[in-house]
Amino acid sequence: MNPYDILSEPGHEGKFTAQFKARKPHLRHLKSLEEFANYILANPTEFNKISKQRSHFYKNLIAPKIGGLTSKMMKDLRAYHRQVGGKISTKDFNLMLKESYKKPQDRDKHIGDYYIDESLSTPENVVYHNPKTGETKVAYRGTEGTLKDWGNNALYAFGLHNTSKRYKRSNEIQKQVEQKYGTQNLDVLGHSQSGAYAQEIGKNAKNVIVLNPATHPGYTPKTKNATVVRSKGDAVSALQYINPLNWGKKADVEIKAKTYNPIEEHMPSVLERLPEDQMLGEGRTYKQKFNKKYKFPKNKSHSLSDISKLTGYELEGLKTIIDKGEGAFYSNPASVRPNVKSPEQWAMARLYASLDPSSKAHKVDKSHLKINKKLRRLCNCNRAKCPYCR
Repeated sequence: MNPYDILSEPGHEGKFTAQFKARKPHLRHLKSLEEFANYILANPTEFNKISKQRSHFYKNLIAPKIGGLTSKMMKDLRAYHRQVGGKISTKDFNLMLKESYKKPQDRDKHIGDYYIDESLSTPENVVYHNPKTGETKVAYRGTEGTLKDWGNNALYAFGLHNTSKRYKRSNEIQKQVEQKYGTQNLDVLGHSQSGAYAQEIGKNAKNVIVLNPATHPGYTPKTKNATVVRSKGDAVSALQYINPLNWGKKADVEIKAKTYNPIEEHMPSVLERLPEDQMLGEGRTYKQKFNKKYKFPKNKSHSLSDISKLTGYELEGLKTIIDKGEGAFYSNPASVRPNVKSPEQWAMARLYASLDPSSKAHKVDKSHLKINKKLRRLCNCNRAKCPYCR
């Protein structure tokens, strides 16, 4: 198969492919990227340095990687990645919440491709990990009806929940999960009382997805990485509406009530009213995390020069990461998100990820993140978080 067939797919055209399409009339006899690359390397005086670099890059990295991939294989890979995408279906959300209420010995060992991590699961939570995608889900159960649980509910009503032993245990488990699996592919799930806890202890996770979370009149708005699902007939998550300031506020996903029974409307089974394949959760991208750290609007874009000045890292190292990201767009198509339309977009996503110490990309690319000492000496404000004088 001609690799050009893949590189010319809509939305996946690189700079070298664009150069090939725009080749001069006397080069029209060259029918593939491979022939074009060979011609450039055989006639170096006719082309500039960038063209020769692109030719070497294509022949040594891209062509060997994609030569055996068919269009159907690439389509299947992207479809699979679109399914996993860092979110969770309502079916899996419902199953994992129900598992959190079971006794440890009665829990299912796996749900689909997710396998239970018994070392981090307790009677109050269950952890499932998908070794194929690297995604992890930790689900915290709600109130079971014990005297201790109702005592915790009372503490939450007065805003003192973070003093309870259960909150402290959950917070400690959350730290252990993050330490073992990282936060870039971690989803935190909660229901009822734990729906309130999860939004606090899961602030570092990619997604926090909660069902009918416990609220009170002084309820604090949800964190930015949280998706709130509630039944319109649920009384527990409706307590926030006693406060007029919360009137008109809606959950991210609202489920139509089918009964007048507040207990039934509060149970995880209300999720069965949603389509099984409906995906829940969004999460913050590394770009949004970067903007939050440096106090920019969440979707603001930055040039490499701006990023270098903000972080204090050398510009050449950032360019190297960009080059690697553009190469990975073609050499590892399974990793490319469906919404990414160009190698430049994918490369910038990799750069933002590399700047986050919690990401896998940071571990791979940290050798390129070299401190520019000249930049660091530009400022003498001595603020703790200033990238110029640290």
